[in-house]
Amino acid sequence: MKHTLSILISFALALAMWGMLPGGRAEAATTYFSQGSLAPNLTSSWNTSRVGGGSSPSNFTSGDVFVIQNGHNMTTSATWSISGTGSKLQIENGGTLTATSAITVASATTFQIDSGGTYVHDNTTAYGGSVFQGTESFDAASTVILNNSNSTGPSNIAFGNLTVNFTSDPGSAVNLGGNISTINGELKIVSTSTREFRLSGSTTLNLTIGGDLTVQGGILDFANSAGSNTSRTINLGGSFNQTGGTVKATGTSDPTSLNFTGVNKTFTQSSGTFTTTNINFAVNSGASLTLNNNLSVATSRALTVSGTLNTGTNVVSGAGSFTLASGGTLGIGSSAGITASGATGNIQVSGTRTYNTSANYTYNGSGAQDTGAGLPSTVKNLSISSGSNTTLNSSLSSLIVTGT
Repeated sequence: MKHTLSILISFALALAMWGMLPGGRAEAATTYFSQGSLAPNLTSSWNTSRVGGGSSPSNFTSGDVFVIQNGHNMTTSATWSISGTGSKLQIENGGTLTATSAITVASATTFQIDSGGTYVHDNTTAYGGSVFQGTESFDAASTVILNNSNSTGPSNIAFGNLTVNFTSDPGSAVNLGGNISTINGELKIVSTSTREFRLSGSTTLNLTIGGDLTVQGGILDFANSAGSNTSRTINLGGSFNQTGGTVKATGTSDPTSLNFTGVNKTFTQSSGTFTTTNINFAVNSGASLTLNNNLSVATSRALTVSGTLNTGTNVVSGAGSFTLASGGTLGIGSSAGITASGATGNIQVSGTRTYNTSANYTYNGSGAQDTGAGLPSTVKNLSISSGSNTTLNSSLSSLIVTGT
């Protein structure tokens, strides 16, 4: 009897562990795979087998895993809610989920987008308060596209690529309120309809963009109102590419710092409007940036180069200041070199021009160049790689190179 009782107790404990008796642990989550480009809010669109032949879920509230497969473009036909401990919504490489109706998840739900997966938000529900309410796990090469949303933005989300392309009027400006801190891939602004896409209001902004900042249309506002000694910083690891639209920082105080941090990146502003009134620029130490167009530095603003800036034949202008810091490198392509004042050479700001004696100077124009009177009489390293002769400006009676 004791042996039989022991077996019964062990069996009962085993059942309880698998959630088959009251008080037992919940059963392991079941994984369901999309069965085509269907409506994800229908249970018939899912199956335990990737190729069908298994079973479909009875609901979306039991803590299960729902995987959108490669080549499947699923679009909601009604509101879809996912919940339950351990629940997950996953978009695989090549899969797309479009929310024309709101998707909501519980706080215990994980939203995962793999490399090459895409989520499209195309409804007026605040995207920060819908499918992003749980735990996000976005690969750096994943993509979130905003086709619509109201003004509430998400917080504490590390995006892969983020594209703003409002195909419908969101009803008001979309203000992230400084809550977004990381975009590991590209931030692309295609269209904002008749509204603005604002990174911050009067709050702190500390945003790292690992990829490019691309503006093709619409209005991107770094900060749309004044703060009280508010720090606003954008660290851009990729290139700046503007071919249309408007980029600005509206706040009348607490300027935004746009810091270039990547290697072998470019600044291109071939079209559109770039209002730099409230923007300071920096090329950080270890970074390198090439100008493909002119760059204007506004009154009371600065461009500081601690890394490498290659100007080509383009001009840094405006009423602000320019500083080539100690250890920084300036690539000079103008035939007039660099000047201490006036509207000639690569650096033409009307504010202070500082050329550090411990900086590096590279003359790499395609034709004959004059060093210009702005070249200090002492430099760290000097490189001459122009396409023709380079002449020491007549105002320099001597030149000391402390390095190479």
